[in-house]
Amino acid sequence: MKILHINTLDFGGAAIAAIRIHNAMLSAGIESSFLSLKKTIPNITNHVILPDYLNKMAMNQTVSLTNYLKIKFNKDYTKYLREVNRKRALRHIANKMNRELISFPNTEYDLLHLLPEINQADVIHLHWISDFIDYTSFFKNISKPIVWTLHDENPFRGIFHYAGDENTNTHSELIAIDAAAYKLKNMAIKSANNLNIITPSSWLANLASNQEVFSGRQVKAVANGLDISIFKTYNKEFARNVFNLQMDKKIALFVADSLSNQRKGFDLLLGALQELENKDDFILVAIGNVPITNKQENVIYLGSIIDERLMALAYSAVDVFILPSREDNLPNTMIESLSCGTPIIGFPIGGIKETIQNGFNGYLCPELTIDSLRLTISKFFENTSLFYSDKISEDAHNKFDNKIQASKYIQIYNSLVV
Repeated sequence: MKILHINTLDFGGAAIAAIRIHNAMLSAGIESSFLSLKKTIPNITNHVILPDYLNKMAMNQTVSLTNYLKIKFNKDYTKYLREVNRKRALRHIANKMNRELISFPNTEYDLLHLLPEINQADVIHLHWISDFIDYTSFFKNISKPIVWTLHDENPFRGIFHYAGDENTNTHSELIAIDAAAYKLKNMAIKSANNLNIITPSSWLANLASNQEVFSGRQVKAVANGLDISIFKTYNKEFARNVFNLQMDKKIALFVADSLSNQRKGFDLLLGALQELENKDDFILVAIGNVPITNKQENVIYLGSIIDERLMALAYSAVDVFILPSREDNLPNTMIESLSCGTPIIGFPIGGIKETIQNGFNGYLCPELTIDSLRLTISKFFENTSLFYSDKISEDAHNKFDNKIQASKYIQIYNSLVV
């Protein structure tokens, strides 16, 4: 059986989850490949990138881009360039309005179905496909089984990726293009012959099940997985020495690709920390990209960390991982922290709500507010004796071991391949 995983990028949260599933397939003896637009991460086994002859943005060495487009695709280059500029302008508007991300279901990759790896695969496994898959051409031209793991809400929305951005948008042009994108998606997805929807969390499964886009489709929840030989408990003193962290301090951790991403709630965490009593005894370690001007006192900024073993040590070095997302699915960081035995403080939203058990592997804040987060942080450090790293790690391993998750996907694949 041949599986082709497709993700727009080879980095970021969705890519990490997709690559982990891909690697688990390979370990299970399944012939698996991973397709992305570009290659930025080395050493991904069977990594396929979109070839130039299917990439309208590629430069041909012997002809100009204009002639390349005319010859290969019989397209009006001026019209095509106008569309590219229009999308760029809309993204600029969204950025100014503090929308996290917008993407479009119509892309220049409308010949992707001709890719040999797609034709050779028994099952196409889609992941985060924004600004890559051209909905109209892809779904109507693929007759073989498609498994689609949703990593956010974008597949059943228009241009936005979470309800927060869509519901608070007031820009008329973005409202119009959002409605048009949703209509296009609805029609394209309904044309899919054999489409099977997977979500990492039950929250997203319930949400997706009630969407018109997926009417009549079965939606299953299969959690993300990870390598439990890497994400496990480590000695805290050793881990703190690696990052030069003091043993006599209360230390919390925050992790996000970008610390300025409002949805991830770093601003809420900083607000809560400012109100903590005895905050001089408290240190926050922040991992992720952050503008230099935003740096705060009592916060140690480690920048981005890609190496999984180093990340496992970071989780093990701290007392608690704080996950103050305003909206989220089933964050990789959450299952990584728990697998390392580190309890979590988070808000009662998405997959976080269904994973955190108060008093066992962390605390859920009663409300999505700065004050509620502050009180819950204080409550945690007053009750640290309740939390046992070994038990937290064991429970997470039983739920998120990559081998267990791979076996669930293999069952799904087998049910689809006749």
